[in-house]
Amino acid sequence: MDVTAILLDRLRALGFPWEAIVAADNGSPLDADFRSLVDLVRHQVVPAVNDAIVAADQPVLITEAAPLARYGQLGLLQELADPTRSRPAARLLLVPARRPDPAVLDGVQLPLTSPASQSLWLADDWIESSGRAVTPTR
Repeated sequence: MDVTAILLDRLRALGFPWEAIVAADNGSPLDADFRSLVDLVRHQVVPAVNDAIVAADQPVLITEAAPLARYGQLGLLQELADPTRSRPAARLLLVPARRPDPAVLDGVQLPLTSPASQSLWLADDWIESSGRAVTPTR
């Protein structure tokens, strides 16, 4: 599930001039236009992302989630990280991170309840080899 794609689809569907949305996004967090954009994301985008996650009865891989941090909506991820919350299948968030630094989105640390048990670090040799073609051997 691509959060950025959902965000773009939902914002475009609202019918506002796209230039106004881009200008608001480029503004300071203290600007009224940016705060209005945050409200749009909170009320129009986050519910759509949440509905898509809730509707899935299979594992969900969440990608491109940085807008949730940019617009102050990491509460959605915090709820998903809550081990006491039941879910029908795994909910996984793909985030590029390097050890020992904590995982962040748009410069904001992820709200994990237990980072050690809620993070999976891929081996450096796997990451380095993943871009190369693998030739099967017999």
